[in-house]
Order: sequence, then structure tokens, then C-alpha cells
Amino acid sequence: MFAGAALVAAAPAGAAPRIRVDQLGYAPAEAKVAYVLAPRALRGARFTVTGRGGPHVLRGRVLASRGRWNQRFRAVQPLNLSTLQVPGRYRVRVGRASSPAFRIAAPADLFGPRVAESVAFFQAQRDGPDVIPGPLHRQLDDGSMLLQVGIGSGNKAGTFNGDHDVWRLPEKDDDLTGARNHRLHRDRRARLRTHG
Repeated sequence: MFAGAALVAAAPAGAAPRIRVDQLGYAPAEAKVAYVLAPRALRGARFTVTGRGGPHVLRGRVLASRGRWNQRFRAVQPLNLSTLQVPGRYRVRVGRASSPAFRIAAPADLFGPRVAESVAFFQAQRDGPDVIPGPLHRQLDDGSMLLQVGIGSGNKAGTFNGDHDVWRLPEKDDDLTGARNHRLHRDRRARLRTHG
């Protein structure tokens, strides 16, 4: 999870390096790496890290390229920030390029809120009689759960019947004895063989 750089000064289109840092931040004791993306390798370049008040708190060398990011940025070079361990907000600079601000903080401060958000997301996806109350209010009155099922809308010739946007109880798909279900599953297998 890296944020793109804000540039301090204008540069020709496609030529200005960008600096990427971890958007969540870094824990004090963990390995910390940022990256400079540039049109070509920045040989012999150095970086500086500044704190909120502006003083340089870390200096270092831009390391060798690990390869290209894309056609525009043909060099991706690591910046080792691991010795930076004091909690606070910082920016990395390489030449005229500057990173977005990033944090160093205790793991609970950095990752605790993200864990809670992830749990809330998965809880909101639940449905049925034991649903966990949440912002989506997804429980049905009778406690039943509907599933969106299907494999597309079919074809123009009418030889394949899809049911992509049909909502029904999951047990309706358990009966595979009917002629329609047999044809549907046979067509699914044929389609997988020809297109998969």
C-alpha cells in the first residue's frame, strides 16, 4: 500500500521521479522501505527524511534498481528507512521529488483500526438468522438467505439458458434431477470446455 509522490517543482511530463511510501505507516522496529520510481536509474543519488519541524532526521543512498515499474518509470529503487524509529510524521525527498507524509507509530495505533474495519466489512457481508447488526441491515424477516446465482443471460440462439440475475434460496439449486437443470449443467460443462 503505497502512496504516490507530490512533486515539489515542475518537471517535463513523464520525467519527474515519484516516491512511494507505505500508506498505513511503519512500526518503529520493523523494516521500512520506500521506493523512488524514475524514468532511468538515479545513480549515486541520495535521499533525506525530514520531520514535521523540517530538520533532517535521516540521510541515505538510493539503492540499485529492482527493475522497471512500467514504460514510463523504468527504475524502481529502494530507500532503506529502517533506522528511523522515533514515532512521528515524516517525508522522504530525493532531489526535487517529495513523498506524501507518512507515520511511524506503535503497531496497535497503525493496524488496530484497520483490523476493526476489516472485521466490520466481513460482518456486514453476513446474512441469515445469526447476522451481526450493522449498517447494511441485511437480515430478511423470515431469516432466510437468498443467493445471486447464474452463469450469464444465455445466447441469442436460445440453446443456452442463463439465469444471471435470478435471486432464490440456495436449496433450489440442490435438485439436479429436472430436465432443465440437466441441460443447464451440461451446457455449463460444454461452455467451460470451449471457452475455458
